[in-house]
Parts: sequence; structure tokens; C-alpha cells
Amino acid sequence: MSRKIFSHNYLYENTLCLPPGAIARFGKGGISDIATSSDGNLVAVASRIGVWLYDAHTEDFLSLIAVQNTGMLSVVALSPDCTQIATGDWDGKVALWDVDSGKNLWCVIHEKQIESIDFSQNGRRLGVRLKDDGVGAVLCVDDGTHIPLPALEEKWSRNNIKSIPLTNHPRENCGWFVTFSPNGKHLAGLNKDNSLMVWDIRNGEKIRTVEKVTGHGMWISMFRGQTLGISSGGRYCVISFLNTGAGRDTVRFWNEETLASFTSESRLVSAAASPDGRLFATGGWDRTITLWSVETEKSIRILSGHTGEINALAFSFDGRLLVSGGAYNWIHQKGEDGSINHSSRFSAIMGDGDGTVRHYYADDNHVDKMAKVWEVSTGANIATLENQDAVREVAFSLDGTRLATASRKHVNLWCTKTWQPVTTLETVEVESLAFSFDGTRLAIGGTWPEQRIQIWDVEKGQRITELSGHKSDVESVAFSPDGHLLASGGFDGVIYLWDIERYNQL
Repeated sequence: MSRKIFSHNYLYENTLCLPPGAIARFGKGGISDIATSSDGNLVAVASRIGVWLYDAHTEDFLSLIAVQNTGMLSVVALSPDCTQIATGDWDGKVALWDVDSGKNLWCVIHEKQIESIDFSQNGRRLGVRLKDDGVGAVLCVDDGTHIPLPALEEKWSRNNIKSIPLTNHPRENCGWFVTFSPNGKHLAGLNKDNSLMVWDIRNGEKIRTVEKVTGHGMWISMFRGQTLGISSGGRYCVISFLNTGAGRDTVRFWNEETLASFTSESRLVSAAASPDGRLFATGGWDRTITLWSVETEKSIRILSGHTGEINALAFSFDGRLLVSGGAYNWIHQKGEDGSINHSSRFSAIMGDGDGTVRHYYADDNHVDKMAKVWEVSTGANIATLENQDAVREVAFSLDGTRLATASRKHVNLWCTKTWQPVTTLETVEVESLAFSFDGTRLAIGGTWPEQRIQIWDVEKGQRITELSGHKSDVESVAFSPDGHLLASGGFDGVIYLWDIERYNQL
């Protein structure tokens, strides 16, 4: 399907302000702030990707501004005369925009995330508060210069927050995990709230929503608590888990209905479903992998051998093999105040089901850099592959001839016949990866501040192109079965469709 056909069939909002190479957007980004104009005629919705303007009376969409050169937006304010919009983002940027033209007038960068922003009543000043900073700053609206606080005697407008969400701007996040249906006609997305949405690729219309089948809310931690795939029979497979007690996780495997459920006595951070949907594997902080039967909801095998947490899991497409990636050895922080006072590079905050928040740090003296390949039928470890650092992502090619293992800024490609390295790709800091259906391409999604997508030629080990547009981590990437499209889901709450047919021809 060509770019022209996409533009013609999709809603205007889905094709507005797209990054270069993208042909459609699903979702408008999670809502971070809402402001109404002083005359009550205009509503500005700050999502993570930009500011969406609506008529307050009809709720008609007017325009999308404040998109270029910003991070994930956190706050928005309208000037008293409704001619300008001020925004603040997670990266500490404060920017002023012209409402009519959408032009960026100026931008000032601070050291911390912007927590609030307000115009003075005369519209000449901007009051800015930074996260974890009670003082903030005052800026001149004309050019963004700082104004000394003692010299000010200003009256301030308050952001008028609209409590009821607009019908034309749903609060749902569409991003995070994406996959195509086997026939390539549908795109599925799983968001952080455990809602599964399915769209028609031809026109971008949502044809199905399965909301919160797990029934236990969100995962509260820095770790991914969900995974989305599709079985060989064409059914969507979702595994999600949430901490439900001190050190315990509830795990559910589902699509339109719950297929299996169990409670693990250890922290879980990774999961994968077999292609036939009969098995799923989980891994976590206890350094073991558990294979579960969907039918009986019981453990059928424990795989041991890693010396750090199991950070990544993937089955081969014939279901014979399972690959696991090792990572850090997490240690509970025992300080009474709960703060992290260890010199480790990495720390984590985990919420327990009873409301307790526990702090952890990674033992830098030992990092499990191994990816292990297991024979599913016997549990035998048939290969151990060393990587440059903790293993972040793993994936088999569809034909089973290649295995990709990612650690920070390196992706290693392995021959599955000899388990010898084929090549190493130096990339962005890896958040996600996926092979094309024919195995000739590898898509790599980066994590912030390198939230770019790279597409590589697998055989030559050469980078073909790089795509930019997400405001934060590229949580997942997926090729369409015909290889003409790439879908990406981001932490910013949106899914992009990218036209990559031209790169296949090159």
C-alpha cells in the first residue's frame, strides 16, 4: 500500500506532523496536562508528543503544534490573549509557540523536568517550576530571558485544568508493544494499562479493544511487565504480570480471555509464549527460567545455569528452542530511609502489592553477560553465548538460521547451526529488536536519549537507514509480513507506521 493511499484513507489527525519516513500514527500520546483559554473557547491538550488544540464548545480538532525539537511534554499553558502557548517537557525545555502559525518562537533549556508553567495576568512573564525545585524561574515572554525574582510583583494566571476528558481525545496510550497479524491486514498494540487494541491497516480504524483482561492494573517498576506476540494459529498472545505481595508476582497468559494464571514466588521481568500457544516461559531475579503448561497452569520444567536475572526470553519459530539472556544481580537496599546510597550504575524501585516500595541496586562486581540456548523438549542447554554486557533483547529469525542478542550498544548475530558469531553491529542503545519475515533485515529500537530506529542488512552487517520520531524509548518494533511496513511502539504512547519499501529496493 503506497503512501498516497495511506494518506487518503486515514484520519487527518493520524497523518499530521509525522516524522520523515512515517506514513501513519496510531494514538495521540498519553495526556500529561490540559489547559483552557481565558475566554473558554479553546482547549489545549498536552500529550507526550505535542499540543492538540480543540474548540471547547464543539470539541472539533483544530491543530497540532509544539511537536518539533521537544521531548515528552509535561505541562502546557495558554496566554491570556489566547495567541501563544507555553510548553514544558521532561528534558527541561520551556518553549513558546504561536497559536495561529504553530511556529516556535523560542526555547530555553533547564536542568530538570518542567513541573508547572503559568503566564502572568498581563501575559508578559512565564512562571516555571522545575521538578524537585520549589523556586523555579521567571522568564520574559518576549525572548525567554530570565528575570530576577526579587524585582517581580506580578499577578499570575492559573492553568484551568479541564477535569472531563474530551471525547475526541481519548486518554488511552496506544504505544509500547506492537505486532502484525499473519495476513498483514491488522496491527495489534498493547499499552501499559494492559489493553489490547487491533486496527485495520487499510484505513487505521480500530476494530477491536480488549481492556485489562488481566484485571490487576499496572506494573509499578522500571521493568517491562508485559509481552505481546502472535501464535502460529494467528491468535494474539499476551503475558503480563504484577507484583501482588512481598516478592510475589501474579502472571497471566491471555488473548481475548484468560488462558492461564499462576503466582510466582520470585520477581519476574521477562516472559515469552511458544508459537503454538501451549507453553510460556518466565524468568526473573532468582536466575532460573520456568516453562509452564497453558493447559494445566503448572510448571513443567525449571532451567538453571544463569548467574544473574533473566532479562530476555524468546522461542524459535518452530518452538524447539528457547533463548534466555542474563543480566544484573539485584540486591535489596537495606537503608532505613529507603534511599540508594550505593555506587552502582543501576538502581531500581519496585512497588509491592501491599503498597510497600522497595529499593534495589545492581551488584557491579558481577554481570551475567551470557545468552543461553535451551532445547525445549529436554531442557538441555545446547549453547552458551557471551556478550559485551547484560543481555537486553534476544530474537530468532523466522527461518531459524540466525539468532540476535543485544547488550547496550551491541547486537551480536549468531549462526544457529554452529552457534558461532557471524557479525557484531554497533548500534544505538538497544531497547527492542525484530527480524523481518524473510530474515534479511533487522530493526533495532533505541532507548532515550537515542530513541531512534535503525534497520540493518543482516547478511552484509550494514546499516541501511535510521528513522527518528518517537519522543522516548522505542519499546517494540515489528515488520509487516510482506516487509513493506515497519511498526514501532514507544514509551510516548504512540505507534508509528513507517514506509520501508524504498530501503528494501536499495
